[in-house]
Amino acid sequence: MEESHITILIGFLILSAGLSRAVFSAYEVSPKPMNASVQQTISISLSTPLSEGIFFTNTTTCDGTQNPITKMDGWNNATRNYYETTACDGNSGYYVEAASTNQVNVKICHCACANLTCSEGLCVSGTDYLKTMCDSEGSPSDCVGFSNATTQGELSDTPDIGLTAVDDLGSDLYQVIGANVSAGSRVYLRYWLDPFPDSAPSGVYNTTYKIIAVEVSGDCGNCAC
Repeated sequence: MEESHITILIGFLILSAGLSRAVFSAYEVSPKPMNASVQQTISISLSTPLSEGIFFTNTTTCDGTQNPITKMDGWNNATRNYYETTACDGNSGYYVEAASTNQVNVKICHCACANLTCSEGLCVSGTDYLKTMCDSEGSPSDCVGFSNATTQGELSDTPDIGLTAVDDLGSDLYQVIGANVSAGSRVYLRYWLDPFPDSAPSGVYNTTYKIIAVEVSGDCGNCAC
């Protein structure tokens, strides 16, 4: 009789445990946005000679001094094409360095703001000019030409690119000189001038130029001087 009572009690306990399990329900809300807006800070630095300006001199001067141009049909050096050397065999003093703190690669561009225009001398101030734009970018002549490279050893000793920064209608365009430059890397440059017109009167001719950097996928756009 006592064993039968124990058996019934155990069965009751098992049944009670099964009935006491909780039943849970769920409530789902519609998805909400997760958003982040990124604005990278990018920067470049210019070598001291490039930050001072591009000063064209005659065909043979390579010691950093500026002498009047006398050869009108052919290329004339910029003063720092061959930095502080008299033999025209040194490294260029012109370079742009990518300096973004977040290791962001950049595209580097430059432009001339206008043709080289007379400011003083026997030429007519504001009227007489020397062309900056080259008719052919790949085979430049009668204009400002340049060479660019990521290492000094790759720089050409003659211009292989023509400046296409300003046309005769005054449309200013940036020109890419470094398409994808990593932080801490440099773009080296040399500049030359083949004066045009060859009959330009004696005098001082000048203009300004600009160098900018954008993110690699960006567009340098128009040059506003």
